[in-house]
Amino acid sequence: MDQIQELNEKDLARLEVRRLTRFVTVTWLIYLVLYSLVFNPLYTHFSSDVLFRDAWWLDLIGLCCDLLDPILFIIIYPTTVYTLWRGGRFGFRLPIVFSLLTLFKFVFNYYVGWLFNVGALPRADVMWDDLSSGMGGTLLRMYLLEMLQYWLIIGFMMLHLWLYRRRSVKQDAEAALSGASVTDEALLPLTRMFCFRNPVQRTLFDAGIIVLAARVLSHVIYQMSLIVYTGQTDGPVQFAADILSDVALGVIMYMAGIMIINALYRRKK
Repeated sequence: MDQIQELNEKDLARLEVRRLTRFVTVTWLIYLVLYSLVFNPLYTHFSSDVLFRDAWWLDLIGLCCDLLDPILFIIIYPTTVYTLWRGGRFGFRLPIVFSLLTLFKFVFNYYVGWLFNVGALPRADVMWDDLSSGMGGTLLRMYLLEMLQYWLIIGFMMLHLWLYRRRSVKQDAEAALSGASVTDEALLPLTRMFCFRNPVQRTLFDAGIIVLAARVLSHVIYQMSLIVYTGQTDGPVQFAADILSDVALGVIMYMAGIMIINALYRRKK
């Protein structure tokens, strides 16, 4: 009976991993359409026109472009953490699929840029010259940086799960030797604001820190490049506003992650 129940649980976990992989794929497709085919082409087209360069709605379109990536991360990262907890080794299907989708995103954006700027897709020889002249290295670096951020979170998830299982085995052994009752505390749902002994919640906290650190580092590099090429920076007020927005994103990533994982868990139940 226990073996049958275990097999059924494994089958249900695999079904849920497949469902969540489809959910991530659909979410990514919506993001790709909005960013690559709607907001980014509109912003690029109208920002190059002197008649619309100072229009208020152009700033709104630019804001939408800037917000799409963080919104995607806020949805995808907690879903990945939950899938790895739920599906085990089979759960790695989701991050592999998302990594391939991210690679396709950069290739697709390259072709869309050519289509909107030139009016036609590049020939093979022109594309090869463009990519080999530096554009290919830029796209590769952008892809690797995004994947580094994503797989760092996955690595921390695996580390926290391993430490949790090791700690649980040790506690069970000590309880068996002493004759005490063994209490198996459920990891989900997440009911506390902070619980670093819970590997799922600890990974969400690490995800917020990683996203915060990556964005702060990008702002620092940008300010340093301004100093090198123009001899000036955006100013302390603008820099402080950028850092505060990064901190807000890290907090939102953590809080929204708790709500998303609890929602996924309730759906499973």
